[in-house]
Amino acid sequence: MTFLVTSLVFPVATLWGTFAHASGPLLAGLAVAAMIGLDAVVARTGRRRNWMRANLWLGPLVALAMVAPFGLLQLSSPVIAGRDAGGAHQGGRDRP
Repeated sequence: MTFLVTSLVFPVATLWGTFAHASGPLLAGLAVAAMIGLDAVVARTGRRRNWMRANLWLGPLVALAMVAPFGLLQLSSPVIAGRDAGGAHQGGRDRP
C-alpha cells in the first residue's frame, strides 16, 4: 500500500522512487507483526507441549538473541565505513 501511494502521488524518476523514505513506517509495522507472530507461535507451542506458563519467557529471549546480532551489525556498519574511508572527510574543510 505504501509503495503504491508513494509511487502514484510522488513519482520520482529513480528505481525505487520515494519508497526508500516511506518504508520506515512499513519496517516498524513489520517488526511489530513479527513480534506478535512470534508470541503466537510460542503460545501455541507451549499449549502443545504442555509447558508451564513460567517457560513462556523463552520467546522474547529467542527474539532478542535473533535480533541482537543484526542490531549490532547495523550499528557497527557506519563505524567500519568511516574507518575504511581513511579520514577522507575532514570536517568539511579542504586541505591545501
